[in-house]
Amino acid sequence: MFSVDKAFWDDHPSVKFIVVYAKGVNIPAAADNVATFEREITASTLRNWQYENAQSHPYIKAWRDFLKGVGLPAKKYQASVELLTKRVLSGKGLYNINPLVNFYNAVSIRHKVSIGAWDVDKLSGHCLRLGYSTGTEEFIEMGTTQATTLTNGEITYFDDKDVITRHFVWRQSEIGLVAESSKNIFFVSEILDCVKEEDIEEMMQTLKEKLSNWFNATVDIALIDSRTATWTPDKL
Repeated sequence: MFSVDKAFWDDHPSVKFIVVYAKGVNIPAAADNVATFEREITASTLRNWQYENAQSHPYIKAWRDFLKGVGLPAKKYQASVELLTKRVLSGKGLYNINPLVNFYNAVSIRHKVSIGAWDVDKLSGHCLRLGYSTGTEEFIEMGTTQATTLTNGEITYFDDKDVITRHFVWRQSEIGLVAESSKNIFFVSEILDCVKEEDIEEMMQTLKEKLSNWFNATVDIALIDSRTATWTPDKL
């Protein structure tokens, strides 16, 4: 189940979320298709880029403005889509993690929006909730062992027990990380109000088709907004 606390909607009523549940994914089966897709997206981004830098793109600039609006300096707190776009524009290409992570990173670059994914079977309660921290929670960033206490009022993803991501789209813990053996995956893409409807529709179609055809998954997908308190996939 995916839910967003009312306090978040009160503060940010225009934010939307593309939410996807992919059941029974076969990650290794998609390797060749994803590699081709990733090369095409990377080449297209480099070939067609028309902005001074990554942060000049309207969708990425909107993330900078959003994070600045909640008190996060742009130089330190960059949305994942900004970091990925900078990497591609520098000629380094996307990180090679596994076919599923590579896939949604390529989709992120293609549409200039942030996307995250979690192994549902590794989340306590099989749920993901977006809300605010109270200042008592501890967070261990992916790749580290040192626990950090969150400050009060951070936009945070939680499962039933732990902090999953910190500062909205900034840092992720190792809880729920997608491995090549993962079978049931939950995706969230946070959509700011500058993103065009046609881009949202195209992205949802891409996620649904590719997850079904390349990863052999059964897919449930939805677009939720401030009128939606919770979303439970039909196939969960």
